[in-house]
Amino acid sequence: MNTTYRIMRTIIIIFALFSCGYLNAQWVWVGGTPGRLSDWMEPRNWNLNRVPDEGSSVRIPQLNQPFYPEIKESVPSIAHLEVAGGAELHVLTNGLLQIDGQDTYDAGILLIGKIYIHGLIAVLNTAQSEIAGNEGNLITYTDGGQLSFSPSY
Repeated sequence: MNTTYRIMRTIIIIFALFSCGYLNAQWVWVGGTPGRLSDWMEPRNWNLNRVPDEGSSVRIPQLNQPFYPEIKESVPSIAHLEVAGGAELHVLTNGLLQIDGQDTYDAGILLIGKIYIHGLIAVLNTAQSEIAGNEGNLITYTDGGQLSFSPSY
């Protein structure tokens, strides 16, 4: 009975630790997958080998290669986006990125690098400001690129 109890307790602890790590996981852009070098929707371009989804905290670091993410279509909503110094994000003409911070206590975007918008980024439900960091690095082109905000809570 004592051995069974210890085994069950160990399994529960391992499961709890794994769950916490999974729920707090951060998606980090690695890019460079052959044939899809900059494609946001390519799972192998992310450290977790999965495309970021609802509730994801996404980080785009400065890389030693030129393959920064491009959003060409509507992608799954994320909770938070960080673009590090020297890094870039490109939202192309038909691209849509929604950042819904409803379950976080962060700003929607932490911007130190650059974001080029030809499509749309929508930031909603942030606990802090929609954009923290250097808003001057956000470049919205006149060919229809948009950045929209909804009221923060």
